[in-house]
Amino acid sequence: MAASGAFFLALLFFLSGVFTASLNLNFYLILLLALAITGTLVLIGRIRLSWFWAAVFLALFLGNFYYHLYLNLENKSRIITFNANTAFYGIVTDEPRASDKFQTFTVKLEKPFGGKIAILASLSPEFHYGDLIKFNGK
Repeated sequence: MAASGAFFLALLFFLSGVFTASLNLNFYLILLLALAITGTLVLIGRIRLSWFWAAVFLALFLGNFYYHLYLNLENKSRIITFNANTAFYGIVTDEPRASDKFQTFTVKLEKPFGGKIAILASLSPEFHYGDLIKFNGK
């Protein structure tokens, strides 16, 4: 097999490992199934057991490992403080809707936080679309 073909197959199985990990399939079950299929093919004489298949399983494992490592590093950077008063900054993303006693609107949070939240606030002060606001909450 040419080096380019081996490199292509290594990348293919690496991405297969990432794909199986993204589907939340049990990696050990996938590995056991792949070993069973390979073992069966070796026993019936269809393929020869070689370093190639070891490299295939290694690439599959490394793809799965990379996916989970990336997720763990990504989640580690998210710091969520529970039951503590925290200051938030955000931009009002829609025009507030006022009722008799309060106003409601959506705010897109600024870094280090992210996402959108719904705010229920008193009628005063009056907020408008695009306002940058600071608020505290738990």
